[in-house]
Amino acid sequence: MDIFCVKKMIERNRDKFLTMILSIALVVPLIAQETGLNSQNKLDAILNAMSIEDKVGQMTQLNIKLVLEPEKNPIQVDSQALDLILKNQRIGSFMNTIGRALTTEEWNYLQKTIRYFTEKNDVVPVLYGIDAVHGANYTMGSVIFPHQLGQAASWNEKLVFQASEITAFECRASGIPWVFAPIVDLGRQPLWGQFFETYGEDVLLAERMTVASVSGLQNKEQGLNVAGCAKHYVGYGLPKNGKDRTTVHISDHILRELHIPPFKAAIDAGVMSVMIGSHDLNGIPMNANRYLLTNVLRDELRFSGVLVTDWADIKKLHTTHRVTTDYRESILAAISAGVDMAMVPEDFVFYETLLDLVRSGEISEDRINQATRRIVDMKAKLGLFNEQDYSLNKSVGQESHQKLAYDLASESITVLKNRNNTLPLDTNSKVFVTGPAANDVRFQIGAWGRTWQGMDSIVTSESIMSIYNGIQVHGESTTMSGITVDTQLDVESALLMASKSEVIVLCLGEKPATEKPADITSLAISGPQLEYFNRLHKLEIPIVVVLVQNRPRLLGDIAKKASAVVLAYQPGSMGGKAVGDVLYGEVNPAGKLPFTYPRYEHGISTYDHAYADEVDPMYGANGFNPQWEFGHGLSYSEFVYSNLTLGRDSVSKDDTLTVVVELENKGLRTGKEVVQVYISDEVASLVPSVKRLRDFQKIELEEAQRKSVTFHIDIHDLGFVHPGETSKSVESGWFKLSVGGLSARFFVRQ
Repeated sequence: MDIFCVKKMIERNRDKFLTMILSIALVVPLIAQETGLNSQNKLDAILNAMSIEDKVGQMTQLNIKLVLEPEKNPIQVDSQALDLILKNQRIGSFMNTIGRALTTEEWNYLQKTIRYFTEKNDVVPVLYGIDAVHGANYTMGSVIFPHQLGQAASWNEKLVFQASEITAFECRASGIPWVFAPIVDLGRQPLWGQFFETYGEDVLLAERMTVASVSGLQNKEQGLNVAGCAKHYVGYGLPKNGKDRTTVHISDHILRELHIPPFKAAIDAGVMSVMIGSHDLNGIPMNANRYLLTNVLRDELRFSGVLVTDWADIKKLHTTHRVTTDYRESILAAISAGVDMAMVPEDFVFYETLLDLVRSGEISEDRINQATRRIVDMKAKLGLFNEQDYSLNKSVGQESHQKLAYDLASESITVLKNRNNTLPLDTNSKVFVTGPAANDVRFQIGAWGRTWQGMDSIVTSESIMSIYNGIQVHGESTTMSGITVDTQLDVESALLMASKSEVIVLCLGEKPATEKPADITSLAISGPQLEYFNRLHKLEIPIVVVLVQNRPRLLGDIAKKASAVVLAYQPGSMGGKAVGDVLYGEVNPAGKLPFTYPRYEHGISTYDHAYADEVDPMYGANGFNPQWEFGHGLSYSEFVYSNLTLGRDSVSKDDTLTVVVELENKGLRTGKEVVQVYISDEVASLVPSVKRLRDFQKIELEEAQRKSVTFHIDIHDLGFVHPGETSKSVESGWFKLSVGGLSARFFVRQ
């Protein structure tokens, strides 16, 4: 059946369009379909054939809701609206969903329909973008991985790479070639609502996880790559008041030393796009910051891909930030600063105004050509000018993908406390499982699940194992939630059931949320949860607390009184099984904190703090007193470090320092340990950090096995950025290196 028959079908009976289009394979003869755009000449040919209207359309991204019939299930395209938009505005990109995840059939129907009308109107293929931040989360039946914070807790780059490969595959099975991930902002302010979407507080860990993610998403070897999008450039994760999309103050040299490097890592890994943060940095909204968008990102970091805004951020230059007088001035400022594509997303004013700005000469055609070339080039690299394979949808959620999600969740789960070897649990013990996160899989999935905020019933419509189910398969257990996060339910009945158990597993958490809805004013765990714990504790039965949350919540008495504390983060669709297996010892825990877990409400501090931060009120050195430190995490094995040696004790600034340490597993089971190398600059012209992570390896050892672990430290990486400079410099002097409680000193020569 050819496209003309499809057109007649649509016109004759639009209500049957959904059913019919799912059963046909569209073949559309687009430009360069046979071989793809494999040369600049072909790219030039396409650009030269495009009108200024075409090019401005390429810079416009709209919400897909504009072309869907409202409240239809399954979805139904408003073919007249889609036809008119592509004909009149020449739109280059759609994004988002209708507020919920779609089935693969719905996704493929949508993509085929867009493809048909794109060809009908002779428009460059549309680029579809989606927030696939921990798997193809907007596709029903797809695997959902732990959120990025949990992935970082695995300290396993290989698993993160493989998870990103699967995300790419399952997005492509949905016809989606562009994902707004990974987040490469540092998570150094836990009040911030997107803290859980980061790779944690450390720049090195974030860099390496970013490279793994980008490389997996864009891995051309599997032939199903998608375009990654490093976000949110730059400094977005450190809002002054902890609220999303607000003011950030970061000095230029700290920006360059800590916050820009993960973006540079993404760019060096070949990331195809970068999303701009919605904040203002030091008084300048990022979407109007020509210095950072063009001088730094383009000229210094050599980024050549597509620079896209976040939701309606150009309009917010005048409505929120108040640095422009109206929408026209906002568009002029953003495009002049370096924006290539605007996530508009729900009006045609951007298109019409930008077109007028070009025609009036206020924005040059060269600037429009520059942005359009980047967009079309990305489409070509993604193969959008070729036939699209819609037969992949049957592979979504396959067993091998679920296994990888399980492995990643298992390695991320972090045992923070284990008094008197409460864990692993005995399969013969009677266990009472309770708390708001015990039997509600929405806590495990988190925001960006099957919906934006993740609390809708659609999340629970799939067969996903809860934590209680994961425990139930191991031994005798009963369950009753007892409370929600905010309210008490039938607490008395729950206490009665708990009193008959030998161990209580209390699953506490935070309701899923992200972005502005996730703004909070206190890190304290909710009152009902704390009160419930204290009442359970009076039963004098060991309590294992499992935390299913998107940031560290202050635990108060829980940290002191609980027999064990396990941080599960938001472990995804296989998280219930993973938690159960860790609690019963089928999995030897190996997760390590990717952030510093605070003890006090206003005791937020990162591990790489200054020495002055350790001075207490009595002028001692106890001022830095978190609940648990960055890099902490217990195992059921005992790992012993010995024989730390350095290749030499004096090196030049251009040298590489070899570090060797022996690691032995003295436990009774195979386990994995993250060997972490920290280095301290003992004296420097700028206040040095107490320590900085400089390398790490995750090592697996069998019972009684011993292994030498070798690191090669580039001395240049030990430098820091001075105010007014753009790159690191290393000062001569003594440095202290520490690994697993062992330490050594070395000298850096002039």
